[in-house]
Amino acid sequence: QVNTTLTYQQPGSSIKPIVYAGTLIGNQGNYLTPASILWDVPVTYDVGGGSTYTPVNFDRQYHGAVPLRYALQNSFNIAAVKAYTVLGNEGFVALAQSLGLQFPEGAAAGLASALGANEVRLIDMMKAYGTFANGGQRVELYAIERITETVEGQDIEVPITPRPEPVQAISPQVAYVMQNILSDDNARAEEFGTNSNVTLTRIGVSPTQNRVAAKTGTSNDSRDLWTMGFTRNVVVGVWL
Repeated sequence: QVNTTLTYQQPGSSIKPIVYAGTLIGNQGNYLTPASILWDVPVTYDVGGGSTYTPVNFDRQYHGAVPLRYALQNSFNIAAVKAYTVLGNEGFVALAQSLGLQFPEGAAAGLASALGANEVRLIDMMKAYGTFANGGQRVELYAIERITETVEGQDIEVPITPRPEPVQAISPQVAYVMQNILSDDNARAEEFGTNSNVTLTRIGVSPTQNRVAAKTGTSNDSRDLWTMGFTRNVVVGVWL
């Protein structure tokens, strides 16, 4: 039996909101906005040692000039890698850790990190998305507050570990922008259509803008399938 909330899996595109949040914050005065144009065109990077890296989109197409908002919501890979170059390896790792993510020992960040090459844990992704939902404050997760007997109705004593105080990992402004982008159903329409399952409209939640935020992720060969999402009072993470 394996508790997959605590094991490392490749997050695929579900890592992209962390990358884009980093570009909104900026790196040494260089930053992006939701309207910044990312050129979704063929590109090859020299990664040293005579090796190159050429990202491709899931749909194997190129989409030209794409605003950041639409690049994230349609999960264009080339645009995500270009956004990653603004953040850099150190900036990505620092932000990911501040949002609560951990990486396996010896893991190295690189351009493919923008597409989920570095394995993460579901429980940590919950912290990261919870930070977006919580105005930029990272709150440690906890599972059990109390256990009550069915028959007697008495509380069973459980060890209580004091919860750490919330940490302001990113600014409320950046958290709000991420909420707004990730709940923008029209922005993802090109690849996902409108009123898809991630909007919750099929179970009667409407309107969803600024209420239901979500991002999917798929690793190579569809080995790992993710959906991370949140509303204003709940965060849900699913790995298959």
